[in-house]
Amino acid sequence: MLLKFAISDLLSKKELQNLSRNTLKGYAIFFREFKRWTMEQELTDASEVTQAHIKSYLLHCKNERGNNPTTINVKLKNLNTFFNHLMDNEYIKS
Repeated sequence: MLLKFAISDLLSKKELQNLSRNTLKGYAIFFREFKRWTMEQELTDASEVTQAHIKSYLLHCKNERGNNPTTINVKLKNLNTFFNHLMDNEYIKS
């Protein structure tokens, strides 16, 4: 599944869960940033993203963007939510 559609699917699911506007806004901001990074890495499909890519992204956030450990942990949590959603819906195998 294309990353842009997978992200849109997750954001729709989160909206249906009646999360607060601020929480939804936080997800949207995070995934806009993540999608931009994946495009720079020429990753278009969710199945192409590996653990090495995730580590590289988090290191980019830490070293290039100056994110603190708490922010990195929130981003990791968001990514876990995203990829668990993809597996639960059988968009990816692992």
